[in-house]
Amino acid sequence: MTTLLEPMWLLLALPLGVAVWLWRVPGFGTQVLRSIVCLLVVAALARVAVVLPGHGATVVVVADRSASMPEGMEQRQSELIATLASGMRTEDRLAVLGFGREVRVEQSPEHQPFGGFVTEVGSDASNIAEAVEAGLTMVPRDGEGRVIVLSDGRWTGRDLSQTAGRAAGRGIGVDYRVMERPVVNDLAIERLDGPARVTPEQEFLVAATLRAPTAQQVRYELSRGDRVIAGGTRDVAAGQSRLTFRDAVQSAGTASYTLRIRGEGDDPQLENNTARLLVGVEGRRPILLVSEKADPPLARLLRAGGLDVSAIGPSGFVGDLGQLGGYSAVVLEDVPARSFGNTRLANMAQWVQHAGGGLLMTGGPHSFGAGGYFEGPLDPVLPVSMELRQEHRKLATAMVLVIDRSGSMSGEPLAMAREASIMAVDMLTPVDEVGVVIFDGQANIASSLQSAGNAGAIKHDISRIQSAGGTNLHSGMVAARNMLRAATTQNRHVIVLSDGQTPDADHLGLVDELRQMNATVSTVALGAGVDRQLLEGIAQRGAGRYYETMDAKQLPRLFAQDIEIIARSTFIEELTPVASASNFRGLLGWSPGDVPAVGGYGLTYLREGAQLAIRTRDEYEAPLLAAWQAGLGRAVAYTGEADGEFTGPIAQWQEVGDMMTSMARWAAGEDNDLGDDMVLTQQLEEGRLRVRLHLDPRSDGPPFTDLPELTILRGHPGEGPVAEQVNMAYIAADELGYDVTLHGAETVIVTASIQRPGQNGEAVVAGAPVTLPYAPEYAPVTTRRGVESLRQLARASGGVERLDMGGVWSEMSRRPRMVDLSPYLLLIAAVVFLLEVFERRTGHVTNVMKLLRRRRVKQPSQSDAAQPAPTPARPAKAQPGQSARPVAAPAAGVASAAKPSAPPPAQDEGGDVLSAMDQARRKAGQRTRRRP
Repeated sequence: MTTLLEPMWLLLALPLGVAVWLWRVPGFGTQVLRSIVCLLVVAALARVAVVLPGHGATVVVVADRSASMPEGMEQRQSELIATLASGMRTEDRLAVLGFGREVRVEQSPEHQPFGGFVTEVGSDASNIAEAVEAGLTMVPRDGEGRVIVLSDGRWTGRDLSQTAGRAAGRGIGVDYRVMERPVVNDLAIERLDGPARVTPEQEFLVAATLRAPTAQQVRYELSRGDRVIAGGTRDVAAGQSRLTFRDAVQSAGTASYTLRIRGEGDDPQLENNTARLLVGVEGRRPILLVSEKADPPLARLLRAGGLDVSAIGPSGFVGDLGQLGGYSAVVLEDVPARSFGNTRLANMAQWVQHAGGGLLMTGGPHSFGAGGYFEGPLDPVLPVSMELRQEHRKLATAMVLVIDRSGSMSGEPLAMAREASIMAVDMLTPVDEVGVVIFDGQANIASSLQSAGNAGAIKHDISRIQSAGGTNLHSGMVAARNMLRAATTQNRHVIVLSDGQTPDADHLGLVDELRQMNATVSTVALGAGVDRQLLEGIAQRGAGRYYETMDAKQLPRLFAQDIEIIARSTFIEELTPVASASNFRGLLGWSPGDVPAVGGYGLTYLREGAQLAIRTRDEYEAPLLAAWQAGLGRAVAYTGEADGEFTGPIAQWQEVGDMMTSMARWAAGEDNDLGDDMVLTQQLEEGRLRVRLHLDPRSDGPPFTDLPELTILRGHPGEGPVAEQVNMAYIAADELGYDVTLHGAETVIVTASIQRPGQNGEAVVAGAPVTLPYAPEYAPVTTRRGVESLRQLARASGGVERLDMGGVWSEMSRRPRMVDLSPYLLLIAAVVFLLEVFERRTGHVTNVMKLLRRRRVKQPSQSDAAQPAPTPARPAKAQPGQSARPVAAPAAGVASAAKPSAPPPAQDEGGDVLSAMDQARRKAGQRTRRRP
């Protein structure tokens, strides 16, 4: 079926036709082509369209996979989707989206059953609005569609009202199916409020709003950090009740409060029985010292220099943004990287770079490269690099890598094991020896023990390692022992990697044999199915280290860490003279004179852009004290040992306290006061952090050269933080602002960078850490986040509560498709117009047409070919009595009187015309110097 979408343009055909008739162009072909162009243009303006049968319907299922959903919800959702898929027609399509904090496509629109949920969405939030809008984009513009939400309705993020309007505008109904936990007898903390910032020793109130389903007795406990400051029982009535607490904090930083309640009956949702609150305390924030010493002398030395220092052990270092945000700097005193873990180190690195924090790392046998920090999260933050260089190796090492290649290691684990082994070869030098043993049900030699200078051949052997059968660790260690017997070096080491269980054998006896050969053994456990007790025992018996990870991507880092520790020359254990550098005064603010020697130091190299304050006076001339600006924060590296066996004569230096205090004070930075003309504030409301910069209305102009930039650092429990940069915008004449949406249990630190006129550098001001009491999706069901929000979404978009999943297809009709032909008509008109121009300039189109017509005329028809040839005339028969006489032929050139002569052949009139035109074109070409 064909129709016209803009028929009024047909009126243009009449004047165009008259114009074409009056202003003719030479040549019949040109006139025809121009008429066709005009007709196509009129048809395109009138928008000729073809109505075609519609596509099948598209249904998008939006499945809530957040933590507030009931247990077993994924299986139940898969069953509902399978029921929905069973009713599809041939032309129908089914798509599935999963959502939590993020929205992920589980299945694109296609005609096939759903294969199950496979993506990670972040379970601490429920971003329904974004998920539904993503589902709307999957429905074709000219097709029939529907979105079905499987959720409890406890949304986070953007409000659903705008989403409902977009669905209604598209004519797509949003249906819902309620899937929620039981909510009867849900006792909850509805709110936990306190001031955003207070001054030291200022009393303030922490207020909690409780919601109880029935009158009951509630037990409560309020903690500040690890200390319980209030507790008891309270009788509450049904509905809302309030608890208030009074507190005061003595020192600057961040006070972290946690309130826990417990009712009398079984509570179906315990997540909203615990709430958190962070309160910023103004003033100079203290410095956090992390040390394995019970009462570190370094802490006493810094306090004597006038610094506020809190000292804790590695186990007390939580390392999240809530804890880090309460301090101005962190000092790590000879603590190995394995004492923290990758996530806490990543938090620290991001806090320094994006929240303006400070870092001071001191040296020792367990710090820098020897402590496993090489290629870790803190490595790029430090002003010194820890790579191992060939010319600085003191002792050669013979190393054997024992790699598990069982079937469970196939895929990414074995690929990362190969990468870790190749990196280990690259870290060794030609004076070292390396071999590779692989084991499954039995051991095999992947690469024999040879000089690490043959790196190309060794890495080629490693790249060919493929997975195979079982796991026989003992056979692999026997092969490593036999290989080390041929080693020519005294320093020997074995690294064992396994991800599974192994048959019982005398593993520890084999380790004793290795120790007698002066070999140490380290082990790496990968995954949840490994025999951790065995591997840890092997490492302890072998005087090595035990590493454990669930992520195969961490294998290269763990191998590098172990190799750095084995290469003991990264920590120089000898008395070393040192000298101050030219940057000492500019960095620390005073001149030290002669600096005494140190008893040992970590061998590192100064990074480009870092400032050197003290260097060693030995063959390496390595940095002993260096610093630099790391993003928005500062980092200082002192590679000597601050307090221990290798401190050396510098410990008796009378100015050592000033040096250590100056280093810590420089790392902590200065309090960047914005002055009297600007104030930065934060306020948490409805899951959004409202950041405002208030300007002095009496000032003549803005006190900054560019719009202030905010760095938003987000940290989720158990995950590395993520940073983003945005610019503040004017929301009033004297006020700039930006709103930050918080998700789930994340902690957010917002840092403002302001460039003031006439000043070098930026003023950096970090706000106090902020967190939600708990994920908003756990809020009591009496709030607007719940089933009622799904009802409103469906009502506004034309959807319904979807109880019959299989019947949705029959409710949707196939919407016809209308294809507008205007673009195609215009394209054809352009081609014909070019053809018309070509005809006017050359006439070739007319020539070709005439040539074809002439050939058709000259070709005899079948009727003419069937005519018989004319019969020649016979001579007259002689009459009786007469003799036959021959008839004389007429003389040549004389016309016969009885029969006139045939006329000369006529010339082809069309040929004359073509010849005349050819001659005219040649002459015209000669005149215009064109090629004929």
